[in-house]
Amino acid sequence: MRFKVAKQRSTPPIIIVALIDVLIVVLIFLVVTTTFKTHPAFKLTLPESETAQQGNNTVTNIIINVPKGTNVFFVGERAYNDRQLEAYLSGQTRISPNIAVSIRADTEAPFGQIVLLMDILKKSNVRPGNVNAFARPVGDNAQPRGAASSVPAGRTR
Repeated sequence: MRFKVAKQRSTPPIIIVALIDVLIVVLIFLVVTTTFKTHPAFKLTLPESETAQQGNNTVTNIIINVPKGTNVFFVGERAYNDRQLEAYLSGQTRISPNIAVSIRADTEAPFGQIVLLMDILKKSNVRPGNVNAFARPVGDNAQPRGAASSVPAGRTR
């Protein structure tokens, strides 16, 4: 009797480099096609004003955000305490004496913070005529242009 002898099969070689290349291409595809959400640092509820107007887009403007429940001011995404903000604004007024400052304060922000901010603006030699505040028109639930309810703000046009 003759029994069939099982042939010794060699395992097929797996080309791992090709697999890695395919995985990298898939990873790049996922990263490129993914949309990333930016989450606001804080939400502002602007007060209403019967005389609210659109801001002037031709002036270089520093927007200072005053959120509720904090002791800091935000210029763009950067947070400043009162001394840091004064130093920052003093430097800006040295560069451009006619710098305009817009205050964007939450409706529930403490009034003391607004008074402190106005004091900082005076110490920094910001001209009183160059200071304005963001507000939304009475009965308008939408935010006015240039007064979005989330950070970043910073220097604008």
